[in-house]
Amino acid sequence: MFGIADKEYNPAIQERVNNIEKELGKEVVMIRPFSINFQKYNFSLTISKSKPFNILEEFIAKISLSDMEQDVTNQKISDMLGIDLLFVDSSVKKLVQAGMISKDNLPGIKITPLGKKQFERGFVLTTEGRETIPAYYNPEVESLYTTLDEATSEEGLSIPLYGENKDSRLTQEKLLGKVVELAKLQGKELEKSQINQFVSHFDAIQPLNDFKSANYLEYWVYDVAEKSVSPRVWDIQNNKFSDDISQYVKSNHILEPEEFELIDQMEEGKRVKETRKLYEQKVRIERDEDATQEEKLHFKDVYKVLRKDEIKKELNQAMNEVDKYLFINSPWMNDDVIDSAFLSKLKRIVDRGGHVFITWGINETLEGELAQLERQSVKNQTKKEITLNVIKMLEGLIGPNGLSSVHVIFIGNTHEKEIVFDNQAHWLGSFNFLSYRGDRRVRKESVTIVKAPDFSEAILEAKKDRESEVFVALKDINIESPDFLKQVNTLINLETTGFEIEKLLRHTILENNNPTKNMKQKYNLALLLYKDSKFEDLYFELVNNLMAEGELVKQIATMMYQFRQGGKRELFAKFCEKYQEVLLGEGVIDQIGNIIDKEIKKKNSVNKLVFVEI
Repeated sequence: MFGIADKEYNPAIQERVNNIEKELGKEVVMIRPFSINFQKYNFSLTISKSKPFNILEEFIAKISLSDMEQDVTNQKISDMLGIDLLFVDSSVKKLVQAGMISKDNLPGIKITPLGKKQFERGFVLTTEGRETIPAYYNPEVESLYTTLDEATSEEGLSIPLYGENKDSRLTQEKLLGKVVELAKLQGKELEKSQINQFVSHFDAIQPLNDFKSANYLEYWVYDVAEKSVSPRVWDIQNNKFSDDISQYVKSNHILEPEEFELIDQMEEGKRVKETRKLYEQKVRIERDEDATQEEKLHFKDVYKVLRKDEIKKELNQAMNEVDKYLFINSPWMNDDVIDSAFLSKLKRIVDRGGHVFITWGINETLEGELAQLERQSVKNQTKKEITLNVIKMLEGLIGPNGLSSVHVIFIGNTHEKEIVFDNQAHWLGSFNFLSYRGDRRVRKESVTIVKAPDFSEAILEAKKDRESEVFVALKDINIESPDFLKQVNTLINLETTGFEIEKLLRHTILENNNPTKNMKQKYNLALLLYKDSKFEDLYFELVNNLMAEGELVKQIATMMYQFRQGGKRELFAKFCEKYQEVLLGEGVIDQIGNIIDKEIKKKNSVNKLVFVEI
C-alpha cells in the first residue's frame, strides 16, 4: 500500500487518476493492488422460445390452476374436450419439456411456478436446446471471467490476496444475466429478442478443481463535500473499472483513515480557505437533486479545479489569451520552463502594450537566494547563472516606452503559487508555474481557478495583495540608484496602488531632494510619465522643476507640443508663456509663441525621445 504522491506511475495508471479526478469534488489519495481467487465452473443453461398459447395448451394450464388440479390427467382432459388422447399427450409433453408442467407429478398435471408466470404473460415456452458455458467465478464478488491470465499485474506490484478459495453453490437468479453476457463475449448469443429466444433457467452448475487469481488496482477517492473516502477498482484483466469489485471492496476492505494522508499542498491563507468553501458549495449544489439547473450551472464556467498534467495544458491556453495584464508568483524560476515558447507568449502580451509582473524567491534576500543557487551545479553551469540569465531574458522584452514590460521582482519568503490573468481569472494552488513543466514526472499538484464576473471581487483582492507585495519590495527607491528608472517603471504600471505610488514618488523625487540635483533622472521620469493620466500632476511638477533649471528644454517642449496636437492647445500656450525666455533662448519658439523647431513639429516626434544617460 502506498500513497500516489510517493511513486511515479506508468502513463496508463496516471491517466486513470486524471480521469477519476475530473469527477466533481474527487481526489485520488491512495492506490493499492490486490487479487481475488476464482474457481472454474461449467454452467449448463436451457435455451427456450416463447409463443402464444394455443387453445389446447391454454385449457391445460387453466385446468391445472383450478380446484380440480389433483384429479386432472391427460385422459380426463381428452374426455372433457372430446378430442383424441394423442393430441393431449403431445401438448402435455411439450409443456413438461418447457418446464411449465411438473414431470414429477405425471400422469397428474401440476403447473410449475415458471408455468404460472408464463400463463400470466400469455406465452408458452418451447425448449430449443442447452448450452454449457465455462467461466471463472467467485461467489463473494459475483464476477465472471472466461479466462484468467496469471500475469495480469501492473507495475510489478506485490499483490495481497482478498477472499478465500470457495466451492460455493451459486444463486441462479443473480448469475443468469451475468452468464448470458459472458456467453455473448464467447460468441454465443443465447438470447434473441427478435425471435423471443431466451435462457429459461440453469440446468446444472458444475464446479471444477481449477483456481486462478484476478488482479486489481484500488483507486481510493476522497470526496471533499462528504469528507469521506471510497474505492474505484480497476479490473486489470478486462481493462476497465468494475462496479461489482468496487462494491465488494467498499463492503469488506474499507480504507481506514489512519491508512492514508490527504496531501494538500496549498497554503492555508485567507483566500485558500474562502476558495475551499466555494468549492464545497459547488460540489453540494451539483449533487443536490432539488437544486435548479440554473443553480447547478452557476459555477460551471467560473470555478474549477485542475490537477496534475491538465494544469500545464490549460496554463498554456490561458497565457495565449492574456490581453494586457499577467501577474505570476512562484518561489523558483528556471530555463526549463521559461524557454523560447514561454518567452514568445510573454512577448505577445508586451507587443499589445501589456505588462507582466513576476514575483519570486524563497530565501529572505536576493543575495541569499543567489548564494543558495550557486551551490547547486547543473551541467557545469550554476543555477545562479541560469537564474540570472532567465531574468535577463525576461527583462529583455521591451515595451513601447523603451523599458522592459516584464517586471521581475524578488520578494523573498514566498511559497505561494498564484496567477492573475487580466481582471478575468485567478489561479491558486501547489503548481510551481515557473520551475516545473508538468510534462514529465506528474506530481500530485492542484490549482483552483475562479473567473469573473462571479468572482470579480476575489480576483481584485488577489491582485491587490500581489501588487502590495511589489510596492513593499520597491518602496525604498533611490533616485541615485542605477535601477531607479526600472523600479519606477514597475511601480507606475501596477493597477491598484496609484495613490501610494504617487505619494512615494513625490516624496522621493521632489520633496526629499535638492531641486538642482538629479535633473537627468527627473527628465527620464517625466518621459516615463507623460502619457499616463494617473500621474499627470506629478508629470507637470517635474516639467516645472526641469524648466526652472533650464534642463533638456527641447525634449520637454517636444512632449508639451504633443499635448497641443492632442487638443490641449491652451495648456501648451500657457507653457510657452510661462517659459518664453527659456524657449526663445533654445530656439524652440518665435516671439509670438510659434514652434520654429522642425524636429519638434514632426509627427510622432515624441516617440523618438530616449532616456538620457545618467
